[in-house]
Amino acid sequence: MKSSERPELKPVYIHEASYSTSEEINLIDLAMVLIRHKTMIAIVFIATLALGVFLALSTPRIYTFSTTLEIGSQVIDGSIQPFESPQALIAKLQYSYIPIMLLEHKKSSPGDKNKYRITPSVPSGSNLALLETQGTEDQTDILIKLLQMTSQKAIQDHSHIFQSIKRSLETSLNQATSNLNYLKNGDNNESKITLYQNTIEKLRSELANLSKSRVVLPPMRSL
Repeated sequence: MKSSERPELKPVYIHEASYSTSEEINLIDLAMVLIRHKTMIAIVFIATLALGVFLALSTPRIYTFSTTLEIGSQVIDGSIQPFESPQALIAKLQYSYIPIMLLEHKKSSPGDKNKYRITPSVPSGSNLALLETQGTEDQTDILIKLLQMTSQKAIQDHSHIFQSIKRSLETSLNQATSNLNYLKNGDNNESKITLYQNTIEKLRSELANLSKSRVVLPPMRSL
């Protein structure tokens, strides 16, 4: 066969996938680097651990200080009702009593530059008010005093409500007792006598169940 009749052979090109070896992570090289710098790594680890231990031992411990108030109550239509709702008391504490106590402390102790924060809350479904604050052991006396002053402010406010309700019940009781004695010494109307006797029993029960607002858990520091 003549050379001119042979089929023309076209070159075949093989394309290799191009990649950069610099993008690969050579685990052996990485291990060698770590081995070469093992002393430096150990020094950094020990220094970091020592710093953490030092900070943990030198930083003052933070404690929680708390006290719990129970809202005073009275009997209304056979059910016990608080003098005011826990939410109303929390609003008074947050926007009135607590700022007043902190301001009084600042005026009486101008050298104390610490900023104190007292947080009021209501345990779900209760007539209790919880006051909490945080501080160091050195601040124990100050924080307990602030909690005592704040809780006493709320109790004093409720004491006026208590005394007003008590005077009203005592006046009604004295009047009912006087009317009952008059009936017994007069026309002796049995139906009216029974009515006043029931009224007197009701008023006595309401007086007996009238309770003041009080501190049920005195200020204390957490463990």
